[in-house]
Amino acid sequence: MNRILLVAFVLISAAACGQRNEDMETVFNHERSVGAFIGFGAKFTELQGQPAMLNGLEFNLVIGRALNLGVVGYGLSTEVLNHDVVAAGDHYHFSMGYGGLNIEPVFFSRKMIHFTTPIIIGAGAVTQSESSYLSWNYENYEWSADDPYRSDSFLFLEPGINAEVNLFKFMRFTAGASYRLISDVQIPGVSQKQTEGLSAHVGLRLGWF
Repeated sequence: MNRILLVAFVLISAAACGQRNEDMETVFNHERSVGAFIGFGAKFTELQGQPAMLNGLEFNLVIGRALNLGVVGYGLSTEVLNHDVVAAGDHYHFSMGYGGLNIEPVFFSRKMIHFTTPIIIGAGAVTQSESSYLSWNYENYEWSADDPYRSDSFLFLEPGINAEVNLFKFMRFTAGASYRLISDVQIPGVSQKQTEGLSAHVGLRLGWF
């Protein structure tokens, strides 16, 4: 009887250990291994020595609850003037947009409050013109060689850190900071130093996490 109890105990213990090992080692369990989300956000930064806001849109895959991988893009949504260049007594208007690949490790994603460390790498462009792109009349606009419109492209790298809050299973609020590093731009009155810099941002993410 004691021998039977001993064998039963060993078998039950072995099965329990085997189950624990399976739970730890199994990659594809009952839980979703790949998810996806779309995000909307705003960055607050300084461009040409002036406060500026960029609106953004992102789409990411969520891999194993540990990595967000996708694409993101931002565009300037507030007016920024180039004080170093004057056309007919007025300042030129500055605009910028950029986007690229988002690589974002996620730490402790099951916790209500957790953090991520995104790195965005890609390309963008800056422009300056007499009129603001916010008030362009595209139907009546005619380009000429004398138009002072100038543009140049750049490469960028933007590492950052975010805090995320799980509002619902399908919704996350995110806030954080990043630093935008860009390659040199060749536009009179527009410098690399005045275009790169620190950003604070907030956003909302919706999807399957």
